Amino acid sequence: MSRSKFIIIIVVMVLLFALVIFINRDRITSFINSKQWEIVDSIATIYPNKYLGVAGCGDKILVIENDKVTAYTNSTASSYSESINIKDVVVDSNKDYCVIGETQGSKLFLFNEKGKVWEFDVNGEIQEVAVNKNGYVACIYSKSGYRALIKVINNNGEEVITNYLASTYAVDADISNDNKYLTIAEINVDGINLESSLKIVDIFNTKENEAKTVPMERNTLILDVEYDDKNELLVLEDSRIERIDSNYDKVLVKEYKAGEASHVTIGNENNAIIIEKEDTGIFSTKYVVRIYDNDLEEKEYELDTSSKAIFAQGKTICIDVGNELLFLNTNGKLTKRCKIDGQVRDVKLYNNGSMSAIVFKDRVEIVKL
Repeated sequence: MSRSKFIIIIVVMVLLFALVIFINRDRITSFINSKQWEIVDSIATIYPNKYLGVAGCGDKILVIENDKVTAYTNSTASSYSESINIKDVVVDSNKDYCVIGETQGSKLFLFNEKGKVWEFDVNGEIQEVAVNKNGYVACIYSKSGYRALIKVINNNGEEVITNYLASTYAVDADISNDNKYLTIAEINVDGINLESSLKIVDIFNTKENEAKTVPMERNTLILDVEYDDKNELLVLEDSRIERIDSNYDKVLVKEYKAGEASHVTIGNENNAIIIEKEDTGIFSTKYVVRIYDNDLEEKEYELDTSSKAIFAQGKTICIDVGNELLFLNTNGKLTKRCKIDGQVRDVKLYNNGSMSAIVFKDRVEIVKL
């Protein structure tokens, strides 16, 4: 074969190959976007004796038992162990801090990567706790004469303010990232209609007439409230997700119906994440993960099956689909898959979403993402 004929054949093959890629570009793009990039396995297993809960704390995972709190790194070697004595817990973590409250009890603990920071005794029964990235803690508790009290404690263990609710109930609370504002999600059930609102308190100016109240849609229940990186509020309600901007104006992020949305979360603080079921035919259904960022831009990822639970932290989203865990980023791209053996009780993402603790009935598996 002559050199010229050989070159012509090569050129024709390249052109045919390019044509095939061009014609099938949508399929190829879809394949790349949905590709199972990496399967991840457990790198360590922990077997707690008296398990109550787990929480992320910086690059460590805290395993909470009724007589101690133990911190682990990326192995089964513990970094520290602190003695406690509690029957049940409510927990929240943010960056390098974790707050642990004794459910229906009075004990409150703040931990960081190095150990226990402080211990505080609340004069009442603890219901919910929240901590911001600087270690400021909001604790909702009950006491005779009030429907709810919310106490703010700084990272030195000093009480900053206590807010009293005599006629409404507090369902959640959060503290801004600059430590200036306490937001309380409150409900009033005395009338015919359910009334929900946000009470925003200036922590360093606690005059009642200085508090800002933002009423929500009538007969909607607030489920969660989170400050994002811009110190704006993301509010999860039972039928919608809204953002409260710096002018206290409400911006609708997404409305949803309970029968069509299997899971909804604002747990990673900067995104609203919802899994919706869509009927595509008489006997066919698809499940779509929709992710809304600060600018209300929507990203999607389609699941092959229904989901059991959803978890989020940082730029990582974890979805339990039964036989495996799917890990997505906030751009809606699948990044990791983890096969699971047994029923998952809980998943905690930590270290800005780069690590995961998977809780089973008898063990805790640590996975590096």
